[in-house]
Amino acid sequence: MRPVPLRATLAAPVLALALGAAPAWAQPHTAAISNVEAAGDASDHPDDADLPADPAAQILADRIHHAFSTRDAALLLSLAKWDGVDEEVRERFSDFVTRLVEQDIQGVALEPLGDDPATFEHRGRTYGKNGEPLGRVTIAFVVEPPTVSERLHWSYGVEDGTALILLDVPVAGAQ
Repeated sequence: MRPVPLRATLAAPVLALALGAAPAWAQPHTAAISNVEAAGDASDHPDDADLPADPAAQILADRIHHAFSTRDAALLLSLAKWDGVDEEVRERFSDFVTRLVEQDIQGVALEPLGDDPATFEHRGRTYGKNGEPLGRVTIAFVVEPPTVSERLHWSYGVEDGTALILLDVPVAGAQ
């Protein structure tokens, strides 16, 4: 399944939530602190043959789709890797996901990592993922008019045979 061409991007950086930013789904962005890129046309996206073949990643994508279909925030939250995530970020991300699952989606697709940086700086601190990113899960949302949709990208990694959504955390030893 090829991702649908999109005209806007939905950003959901965990760090922005920790800093008290408005939920990204309520205010689309074209750039963000972490793993979000502006959407291009369909030619920017790989063919199915280039997508990750890891069965754990497909299970993750299917579970994310099910969480949105059933409006199950607890399920979606259970798919995240929480190692290194402080309580404030956990709480804000949980609140964000509770509102996010109320949104209608077009679908969930697996994509290669793309050119997302491994780390980024924000307010003098260095942040990175809390695991080794292997690819991205892309969620396409339904918005009005029907010809336009928005996307959210989450990096995923596999730990003990289970794919999990990776979150942004301070990098140890970085200032």
